[in-house]
Amino acid sequence: MIRLERISKSFAVGDGLTRALPEIYLTIKQGEIFGIIGSSGAGKSTLMRLINLLERPTGGDVLFDGERITHFQGGQLRAEAEDIKSIKLIDNIATHGFIAICLFVSGCGHGRRPIPR
Repeated sequence: MIRLERISKSFAVGDGLTRALPEIYLTIKQGEIFGIIGSSGAGKSTLMRLINLLERPTGGDVLFDGERITHFQGGQLRAEAEDIKSIKLIDNIATHGFIAICLFVSGCGHGRRPIPR
């Protein structure tokens, strides 16, 4: 299970800070298929990088299977990364294609239709 508790991200812009993501709470249970959608610049990629800790949050915690991993470093983080490696970001796919992928992965309609491109 992946859980985000009060995850936020801000970036330095000029003399101030720009808040890219507010305090986000999110739970993704084992086996769930979860999609993050939004317009360009909404923070989708930033959120994905925070979940897999390719980028560090400004605030809050990332928990994986109940363990806080936000402050893991080096080998400890690499060990957890092996378990988190199934997190993927699919760029530039039409909505119907994304839905088809979710249905395929969940076993619904398996083998009946090709995934639209």
